[in-house]
Amino acid sequence: MAVLEDAGRRPFAELPPRPPYSPGRDGADPYAARLRRLAADQGGRRAGRLHTDWDELELRNTPRGTRTTFLLDRAIGYQASGITMAMFEIGPGRAQSMHRHPGEAWLYVVEGEGESYLGAEPEGGERHPWRKGDLIVVDHFLWHQHVNTDPERTARVVRVHMFDSLLETMRALADPLVLFEEPPEHIRDAQAGDPATIDWPALDRPVWP
Repeated sequence: MAVLEDAGRRPFAELPPRPPYSPGRDGADPYAARLRRLAADQGGRRAGRLHTDWDELELRNTPRGTRTTFLLDRAIGYQASGITMAMFEIGPGRAQSMHRHPGEAWLYVVEGEGESYLGAEPEGGERHPWRKGDLIVVDHFLWHQHVNTDPERTARVVRVHMFDSLLETMRALADPLVLFEEPPEHIRDAQAGDPATIDWPALDRPVWP
């Protein structure tokens, strides 16, 4: 149970503290073990990261032809029930290699313009144009590829999905089904090219409009 109250513009220091929770109790019975497990989980969540500083971001090259950085993910200290958010950049006239995965992915175009291939198979799907301010929604297990159609400027996209928690559940149910799929390496590398050959611009804070 949770109660949400709008505190307006009250300073953070004046807000009420987080509600207490049981630290668990000794005992070998299932209820005591559950309390200890929940207490440990709550402690981890309350100690999790809460903020990503733009000035600390570092974009790194990936095998799929882009450079990327996490904004929110367990890998950088967040405890967000499996939600993950990353920003990636596509070089001028370049593309991210094709791939597919379970669960929806939501992609917000921060800078640039391009198009995305979406299809049930690697061929025969549709291409959808996008530009700054657009939202791209990739449905469950669709093959998709994002292309920067501008020959001079990079395109920057923020991607959000519940990949982590979804995969943990599906691995338990569907193993050994492949849950992340992309073409063989020689096809992937041909689609993506070598991101080390791209003259990446300095990482500047996006502006609007």
